[in-house]
Amino acid sequence: MSFPLTPGIDRERCRQRPRRLALSLAVLAVAALSAPAQVAAADPCYSQAGCTQQARSATAFTASVGVNTHLGYSDSSYYRNWPLIRSRLIELGVSHIRDGTFPVGYPAVIGPTVAARYNELNAAGIKGNLLVGHEQSMSDGAPTTLAQRLDWIKSKVPGFTIAIEGTNEWDTWGADGGRIQALRDMQCDIYGRVKADPALASKLVIGPSSGNMYEDRIWYGEIGDLSGCLDRGNLHPYSGADPPHRRLSRDLSVAFDWGRTTYGAKALWASETGYWNSTSDANDVSEAASGIYIPRSFMEYFRRGVERSQAYELIDGSTGSGQVIDNYGLLRSDGTPKPAFTALRNMLTIVKDTKAASGSLGFGIVCQTNCRSGDPAAFPTQDGPIRHVLLRDSRRAYYLAVWSESKVWDPAGRKDTPKAAQGFKLYLHRAPAKIEIFDPASGTAPIRTDSSRSKVLDTTAPDGLRLIKVTPR
Repeated sequence: MSFPLTPGIDRERCRQRPRRLALSLAVLAVAALSAPAQVAAADPCYSQAGCTQQARSATAFTASVGVNTHLGYSDSSYYRNWPLIRSRLIELGVSHIRDGTFPVGYPAVIGPTVAARYNELNAAGIKGNLLVGHEQSMSDGAPTTLAQRLDWIKSKVPGFTIAIEGTNEWDTWGADGGRIQALRDMQCDIYGRVKADPALASKLVIGPSSGNMYEDRIWYGEIGDLSGCLDRGNLHPYSGADPPHRRLSRDLSVAFDWGRTTYGAKALWASETGYWNSTSDANDVSEAASGIYIPRSFMEYFRRGVERSQAYELIDGSTGSGQVIDNYGLLRSDGTPKPAFTALRNMLTIVKDTKAASGSLGFGIVCQTNCRSGDPAAFPTQDGPIRHVLLRDSRRAYYLAVWSESKVWDPAGRKDTPKAAQGFKLYLHRAPAKIEIFDPASGTAPIRTDSSRSKVLDTTAPDGLRLIKVTPR
């Protein structure tokens, strides 16, 4: 028996996203022609003299990575093949998922079953942020109330829940004045109830998200300041067929500006992001391309200060169906990993740590071959330069994540377009005890180890992300 797919995003609405996205690109293109180009300041780390950079904690990065699930979709693998889903979530290594609430009003078996599964994940160290906004009021039976949804969290899954999220993609439900006021009322009602309840007050309250945030800057203005009714802002930046750097450089900066109207200075979450492999849409990419782009996306979000990012979604609804909404998964519908799952799992495994760490590393990156330049904020058509993120673990090791800002999928020709790696020299200010290089796309063992204690390393930044582990002496 099949029940309505009410949590999170409505599948029929999701089928409209590509057309909305195409319109978004047109709007942005016009804006780009009228706006002055933004030129990034020179980064001193990209010179032989280099810089001394404060590393961010490896645990902060792994904690930033999550994934969307739909454990209450009774006609899907999420519900029907729970052992596979549980196993794959633990294998992936994410610290949190995003899903819905299932109080009274849903078919009787759904709520208890999903609650038990959430608690299994909690025992495995995986937490959740749960939607309680407008779309969660629908059910197969009687509509559920906000009080019932919050009581379900409090009574059934209190330890699992770290965050409570407002209305999902509010603009796709209509954005007239009455709905906007209803959105404001709902968000402030959620916040007030959560913070007034001692059993829930410690949970983060996440603001409402927009499905058309690039077009809907006017609606952010209409909504106005909601910063007093949320702990975190919420964005849904999808990159379409673009590489992460190209879309995020312009869209995140624009979204930050627009979103601040509503979210104030609160930290931001991207509770949905990702790529789809539908083979029927102008904005999809190949599985190989998403395997390169998705690890880079998480590093880009982290580099740009987004506190949490959650891929949409864990598993395809129906791989190869031709429907966009069925092909967002990191896994194919039979549970086999796509390249994105493999690369993300390996990246999280390599940098996994148990506690926060800090420290600084002196280094310089100087491109030697196949060098490319370009400012993504200025809407380039070319591939970009080498980028990096510096992490440190509690064992004193540093991880320098490096990648080329390359475009590896041609949406017009519908083909993969791999680029030559950019060769570079890494200049360390101090001689290391050891350097190891990892390729998350291929595994978790180092592909190269250098114990020469040289302060200069010749290596490459390919399309996919590489991790350079520097162990100090």
